[in-house]
Amino acid sequence: MAARARRFDADGNAVPQTRFGYEAGYSTIDNKRMNGIAEGVEALTDRECRVLIWFVANMPGPDEPVEMLVPDIAKRLKMDSKALKRHIDKLAGMRLLLPGKTLGRYTFWKATPYLCSQGGAAEQREAIKAWNPPEIPQWVEPVKKTRKPRSDKKPKGE
Repeated sequence: MAARARRFDADGNAVPQTRFGYEAGYSTIDNKRMNGIAEGVEALTDRECRVLIWFVANMPGPDEPVEMLVPDIAKRLKMDSKALKRHIDKLAGMRLLLPGKTLGRYTFWKATPYLCSQGGAAEQREAIKAWNPPEIPQWVEPVKKTRKPRSDKKPKGE
């Protein structure tokens, strides 16, 4: 195997390198919608944002829920199970978290495909068709651009 070329900064120090930037699976995130969530401080608390980000980061694959029970998630997030359930209920009411599947009385949750997707564009379009868009604070739906009528167009007959 050939040796990798080393890079050096302006001071002559070796720059650390890695083979690939992602260690495991990764999601494509909608930056504008996530910024709307982060900036909508009146609508979501910091803990609710943290819960949402945890679900976005832990979704195992395209349109698959996080298969962990609420008490186990609460232990990982260092919060009370009842408080976590209240946060999940609020996020579900805003359609930011969606029920993925149920097992007995347990529901497994996933983030809405409007925020993130682990699949390709076609898979994301199919996933979006099944759900209403979420209520995202501080985010305004983009307005379609319309063309102005041309003023330099000559009238007929000239």
